[in-house]
Amino acid sequence: MSALEIRVHGIGDHDDYSALGDPVLLTPNNRTHIVVPPTVPDHPLKLVNWSRSSRKLSRGLLWYLALPFTLVNAAGNMGPAKGPAHSILRILVGFVGILLTVSAAAWLIVMAESVMKVVAIPDDPRTVSRVLAVVIPSLLAFGMLARWKLRNLRINAVVLWLNVAALILFGAAVAALLPAQIDYSGWPSRTVPMTRPEWLGTRWSRPPLVERLDPMTAVVIVTTLLGLACSGLVLLVRMFTKADKASLAGASALLSIAVVSTHTVSSVLRMGADWIAGWVSWASLSHPDTVSAWDRALMGYYERGNAVQSRLDFLAWFGIAAIVALAIAAGLSIWTGTPGPRPKKSPTNRERAVWIHGVVAALPHFLPRTLVAGGLLALGLSVVLVRHHEWLLEGLRGHFVVLIINALTVVAIVAVFLRHRLPMLSKVIGSFADIVGFWTVEHHPLAGVSYRGAALVAIDAAVGSKKHIVLVGHSQGSVVCAWWLARHPGPKPKVSLVTCGSPLASLYQTFFPRHFTTAFFDDVRTGSPKWRNFWRETDPIATAVPNAHNGDALADPLPPRMKALGHGDYWTDPAQQYWIRQRIRQMS
Repeated sequence: MSALEIRVHGIGDHDDYSALGDPVLLTPNNRTHIVVPPTVPDHPLKLVNWSRSSRKLSRGLLWYLALPFTLVNAAGNMGPAKGPAHSILRILVGFVGILLTVSAAAWLIVMAESVMKVVAIPDDPRTVSRVLAVVIPSLLAFGMLARWKLRNLRINAVVLWLNVAALILFGAAVAALLPAQIDYSGWPSRTVPMTRPEWLGTRWSRPPLVERLDPMTAVVIVTTLLGLACSGLVLLVRMFTKADKASLAGASALLSIAVVSTHTVSSVLRMGADWIAGWVSWASLSHPDTVSAWDRALMGYYERGNAVQSRLDFLAWFGIAAIVALAIAAGLSIWTGTPGPRPKKSPTNRERAVWIHGVVAALPHFLPRTLVAGGLLALGLSVVLVRHHEWLLEGLRGHFVVLIINALTVVAIVAVFLRHRLPMLSKVIGSFADIVGFWTVEHHPLAGVSYRGAALVAIDAAVGSKKHIVLVGHSQGSVVCAWWLARHPGPKPKVSLVTCGSPLASLYQTFFPRHFTTAFFDDVRTGSPKWRNFWRETDPIATAVPNAHNGDALADPLPPRMKALGHGDYWTDPAQQYWIRQRIRQMS
């Protein structure tokens, strides 16, 4: 009986037959194509498509809203497996997770208050504000607990209950204090006309102005600074450890991105909710009682006639500033810190690909200084934005800042709802989801659910009763296959593992050493003594892998192709195909 070949594809949105390889295009034309299909081997073959599972989990809007929590969950899987650095990282990741949980509750309250300003309510608006402040965090806490039970998630119990407690305490504090009604003359505050009950019977003929706290801005500032401070502490811990330095730098990067993206995206969504509420504001004209500026719990006062209604509308600018700062720092670090010659002015396709391969290999060395330089530059840009754009709160219609903020909001809202009709956006987000979605929910109760379990079960089903298999994994598929051999329980047949374009060493051993240890690679080799790894110098993430037979890098490009394949289409590489055919014959 012939042995069975099982192919497991890599990241991205794949069709069921994509692991056969790319067809050869004979007549490139914008309207019609003539192609030669890839060759199907003459031995038994099965293709495992786990992108179906990943896309099912990440298709909904809630998965994208949960992305910051998923990043925190991934950061919790970084760092060393034991020791002081491990303990400190776990504490900092847990604390940042709580900050994001509280931030999410605060943004939901603010969004509700933005909408409720046009909704007819009973005659006691402040009671409604207090109810919102209690109910929204409580529902979020209940959702965490229900998700934990219904999905049987392996969430750390301490992490789960700390997040639940933080939500309950935050909701109770907001309901009791109504921070938006606290008199405060410092920064951030807003000038508010005194309400009629407050000034009626005094000597003033019109409501005097008072200074009151802008509480949601304060929440954003405090949680962002604390979150970035935790990220900086992770980098500081890195300086006192001998190993796993790159992993700690990676955790610092993920925590920073999670904090900044939470507030940036939430700001855009709040503005969208505010727009929608404004469009339907006619519905409340006949009823004077709404959650107005004098009744809100977290949403600071603003006048509806102003071009920029709230400081919260500026947060998209701070997100842009962070991206620009990180891009500048990364560009300088890559240009000055990448070993080897820089690309020529007009490099060939292969030369460019080999240089990118070197950049990825040098990532552990220049990532820390990129984070430090980018963080300092972003902080400087943020100070400039605060100092020079506070005056916009007085309302300047037509200012370019206002126009850009509005344009960004429209683009973001359209992208969210049409993400599956925008192939490039869907591909980028989907690929990123495949990487961070590998980790099961453990370090934050709102993290996106992992596809890993479904992919491992699919390999079990593909194996069936076969006694001899050649298991071929490309890119992220190689990580899934290695995990199936080393960590997935249950009996296994005689396996010859083939990995190609694999990030097992370049990314996973580098940034997740807690899991991808020497013992892990020993277990993979034990499960597959004939483990063979194929890689290319033009592949940005593929390298030699510990304990595998690596051989020399595959030639790329191969005639008659003129363009280097890089990370793609290992399935049709002659050297890999020949090795698999020979191994199938030996096992049969």
